[in-house]
Amino acid sequence: MRCDMRMAATFATEASREICEFTHLAAGTTAIREGSRLERSFRDMYTGTQHAFINERTYTEAASVILGLIEDSTAL
Repeated sequence: MRCDMRMAATFATEASREICEFTHLAAGTTAIREGSRLERSFRDMYTGTQHAFINERTYTEAASVILGLIEDSTAL
C-alpha cells in the first residue's frame, strides 16, 4: 500500500507541475510579475517537486517491489 501511495503522489506532483508549467507559459509576461498568482503558483509548485518524498527513484523502487525483486524498500 505504501508503494502505491508513493507512486500516486509522485505521479500527481508531476502532472500538476506540467499543468502549472503550461499555464505559466501561456500567460506570458503576466506570470512573471511579482505578486501575480501565477508567479506564486509556479514557484510553489516547483518547490514542491524538490521534496525528497517526490522523485524519480520512487518509480524504480516501486517497480522492484511490484515485480517481486525485493520484498520491501526503505526508500518507499
